[in-house]
Amino acid sequence: MPATVCHPSTLHSLLKTDTLMKLYYSPGACSLSVHITLHEAGMSFTPIAAPTKTHKLPDGTDYYSINPLGYVPLLELSDGTRLTEGPAIVQYGRRCRGG
Repeated sequence: MPATVCHPSTLHSLLKTDTLMKLYYSPGACSLSVHITLHEAGMSFTPIAAPTKTHKLPDGTDYYSINPLGYVPLLELSDGTRLTEGPAIVQYGRRCRGG
């Protein structure tokens, strides 16, 4: 599935349904604000390290198979939608929190 950026108008319909999400991140790669925002919003997610140097996930999966550009952060929602831009993920978290 190719990585996509979720349009803000579709975020509202996703807010109530996501409980099993995955956050792909790499320390020092602009992922911290996203991580903090999701925690503050009380959202349940699984953090998955995606080192930008190796692009190999802990289970050995090539991160390029998840995001062809190799960028982090990436939030995968429970319906498979992928948010690939930090500001979009932060906005999603803020809307879930009601901010």
